[in-house]
Parts: sequence; structure tokens; C-alpha cells
Amino acid sequence: MNRGRIVAAVGIGFSLACSQARGAAPDVKSLFPAGAASGSTVEVVATGALKPWPPKVRVSGEGVRFEPLKDEGKFRVVVAAGTAPGVRWVRFYNDDGAAAPRGFVVGAVPEVTETEANDAGDDGIKPIERLTTINGRLAKAGDLDAFRVRLTAGRTFVAWLDCHTPLATPLDAVLQLATAEGHVVAQNLDERGLDPGLTFTPPRDGDYLIRVFGYAAEPSTNLRFTGVDNGVYRLTVGCGPVVDHAFPTVVEAGKPATTSLAGWNLAPETAAVQRTAEVSAGTRSDLVLASTDGKTSETNVAGRAAIVAVDVPTTIEREPNDAAHPQSIEAPIAVNGRIADRGDRDVYALRAKKGDSLRLRVASREFGFAVDPLLRVVKSDGTELNRFDDLARNEPDVDAVWRAPEDGEYRLIVEDLFGAAGLRHVYVLDVRPVGEDFSLTTAAGAVEGKAGKPFDVAVDVVRPTGMTAEIELSIEGLPEGTTGLTAISAAKGDTTKKVVLKPIVRQPFSGPLRIVGKIKGKSVARTATIVPSPGPGLPPIVDVWATVKK
Repeated sequence: MNRGRIVAAVGIGFSLACSQARGAAPDVKSLFPAGAASGSTVEVVATGALKPWPPKVRVSGEGVRFEPLKDEGKFRVVVAAGTAPGVRWVRFYNDDGAAAPRGFVVGAVPEVTETEANDAGDDGIKPIERLTTINGRLAKAGDLDAFRVRLTAGRTFVAWLDCHTPLATPLDAVLQLATAEGHVVAQNLDERGLDPGLTFTPPRDGDYLIRVFGYAAEPSTNLRFTGVDNGVYRLTVGCGPVVDHAFPTVVEAGKPATTSLAGWNLAPETAAVQRTAEVSAGTRSDLVLASTDGKTSETNVAGRAAIVAVDVPTTIEREPNDAAHPQSIEAPIAVNGRIADRGDRDVYALRAKKGDSLRLRVASREFGFAVDPLLRVVKSDGTELNRFDDLARNEPDVDAVWRAPEDGEYRLIVEDLFGAAGLRHVYVLDVRPVGEDFSLTTAAGAVEGKAGKPFDVAVDVVRPTGMTAEIELSIEGLPEGTTGLTAISAAKGDTTKKVVLKPIVRQPFSGPLRIVGKIKGKSVARTATIVPSPGPGLPPIVDVWATVKK
């Protein structure tokens, strides 16, 4: 989705593997712990190469301060009281370059750090009875961490692991919930990307074990439990209130938006809290914390919810919207929907003229939700024209270009490919003309140059089939007096899919830049995102770190 973002509640961090300056530039592999509760002070160890010590540190947002200690790699991290929960991107840099960004998470519930050995959950710590975030590490081959939790009959237990997706930990983790005697009652592997999450409603009060173990994220023939020096994770567990998402998930940029919160064990007044935000139109990189209009009696609410700003009108699906009662929509539009019950099929009626070329997208996994979407285009008489599920690209979300064969009313039918449904089966159907959309990506997480000489900033232009508009690219954030900040992606030729900007900075500089593209003659704008992406449900990284030396 092309969008600006609002993050409400707890967000999560990640590390992005991107190119960086050589020489003595910092190289940070992990932070441990990778987060802390609001109002707390913790000692954090950064693993990697950090000479000369100490590096400079840039933290996004407000409320988090990294203070280097005497020992190399150690920082005192101060999280101010009242700091809004969510991810802070931490960049370590010096005159020779910058490390890849690392995520540090401000939490909203009490936090603890695991103590070894805890492979059987008998480390002497009392059972966890309240909602808690555990900072842990799978540090060696065969490692398995277990924690004893006390559950309440009839109240949903939630366990959510942040590992590979938000922290770029090179593990494909698994969560298991077992009885005190060792009988597994729930297990999950990949609820969000490669990270697991599970819920369980116990039939009776009692102690259980929540287990964490993992395999290498990169496929291999070794099926043993694995662990690595930077095998950090954050595990939130308990029978307390947990927010999973906001609905609607996408709102129109520049207009006030109201949404409610969905999750587990939420008090009615919490779930009904209206979050109102007015998001300025512009790039997908806008990050704003949504304000809370009402008060809630729940003080320790874990989880996160994202509200995403898009530059087209938005709406919500309205039941019934089955074959007999299709919901009318008009392009361009983004529809917030949910597959609530098994076999649910959401049907939308769309009028189109012969030759109209539309980009049809159904996004769910991109937001961290559970739908594996199937989109069917059907004539009003029931004749199926097209079926899109993107299995050939091994990407569950649908992204297709469709051309109307004749004037008429068509049905767009959204369903889960395997008939699954539930609370987390949320999707966004985005329909817009082909000529009004594009995206920009860059693999250059960091670039380097010399003062007074041009250096390369390469950008990939992703155009849907049939888009021929010129796109004006520009660089923002470099010092005044810099030249070479603009370029054109032409409708044809070498620059259609790839553009290399060549800025010239006149003096030494170290800091972030952004690459923005606009369709010539229109207000449609996009900011380049760094690939690989941080993972489903997380805001993209858009800041490229530039180091210009003498």
C-alpha cells in the first residue's frame, strides 16, 4: 500500500540489513535488552564493532536517550516517564559512516529479563501472573527457554513473540504452551511473518509452561534447535488486556479518522476507545501517534495497533455483502474488511467502462494480518472472468492489473484462499486507476561520498503494468547548497525502472536523507523505502544515511 502511517499503542523494532560505509563505521548486530518500559532506566549491551568508542547515537521520536558508559558496547538507556509506547529507530554513527538501524521498543507493561538455566521453567522464579514482557535470548545451539505462567479459567492467555520480523534476529522461532506435566496444549510458528503468537483459554486455573525455541531463519538441512549470539527476542505473556489491531486500519489522508481497538481481554470501554487523528496528505513515511479521545480503566494494555493513511477515499465493509447483497464501491477507494466467519465471501459491486485499467490489491499479510487473500472478478450474471491469488510469486497478498472487457457492473469477491476466518483476518481492498500509482525502493540503507564530488543514490521505480507517467524524483535532507538533487523517471527508456541521482555536497556531512517521487502534474507523492522491508505490520524505513567526507 502507498501510504503515510500512524502508529497507535506499542510498535516494535527491527534491524535492517543494508549496505553501510566501510572502514571504522559502527556495525551493530543486536541490542539486549531490545526495549524497556516507559519511565524506566536500563543498561543495554550493543554487540558488534563500535570502535572508536563511543559512537554518536541518533534515536527517532522522543523520550528515549542512549548514554554511553565506560565499557565499550554498554549504554544507559533512559526512557522518560510518560513516553508513548512504540518503536524507536536507533542509529549508531561516526565520521566514517553508520550502522544499520536497530529497533528499541518502549513498552507499556512490566518487563523482566530471563535468567539461565530456564529450559524447564524451573529457574526458581515465581510463576508470571500478570501481563509481562520478557527480554530473552536464544544464545546457543539447542537452546530452549521456558517460563512458568499462572492462568485463570475462562480468561484468554496471550503469548506474542517479537524476534525475526521486528528485530531481524536470524531465527524462525516457535511458541509452545504446555501443562505443568509437559502436555502441549497450543503451538504456533508463523503468526506474523516468521514470528509466532498464540492464544489459549484454559478450562481451569493452573500453572502452565510457555516455551520458546527456534530454527535458523535461512533454510538449511539442520533441523536442530538453534541459537546465535544476537538471538534476542521479546515475549509478552499473560491473561491481561492485549491490543492486536485498530479497525478500520486505513484512513484517508488529510481527514479526521475514528477507529476502535480489537484484541483480547479488553474491557468494553477500552475496545470502544475512539482514536481520532488527522493525517496530513503526503508520503507513506509520516509517523504520528494517534491521540486518545477517551479514558480507559486499563492501565497496562500491551500490543500495538497501526492506522495507515492512504491518498484515496476509504470505507468499511458493511454486512451483509454477499452475492445477493453486493456492496457498491467506486474507484479509487480503499475498503477495510474482515473475514469474520469460515467460508465468508465479501462481495463488492464496481462499475467500469470498456478499457478501464485498474490496479486491484488485497493486502493482509503486509499489515501483519492472517488472510491469504483470493480475489475473483465476476460479471453481474455470475460468470467468472479472473482469479488472483499470487501463488506464483510466493506472496500471499494480491497485486494485479485488470482491464475491463466491456461497459458494465462487475463483482469483486474477496475471500481467504483456505476458507480461514477470525479476529485477525483483516484485509484492505485497494482499487485505483493504473496511472495514479507507483512506488519507490532503494537497497542503499547508507551511502558515502566525498565533499565536492558526486556520489550515487540509486532508486528502483516500481510501476504497475500500463503506467506511463513521468515521475519527478528529488532528495530531501542534505545541506543547503547541495546540487544534483533531482532527476526524472521517464515513461520510456533506461530511467523507467531505475534512476541514479548524483548529489554533490560541498562540505562534510553525516545524516539522513529521503528520496521523494511525484507524478508530474499531479499531487501523488511517494517516499522511497529501503529494502528488504522490516516485516509485516511494521512501518517501512525511509531514511538513507549519508556520510560525506573531506
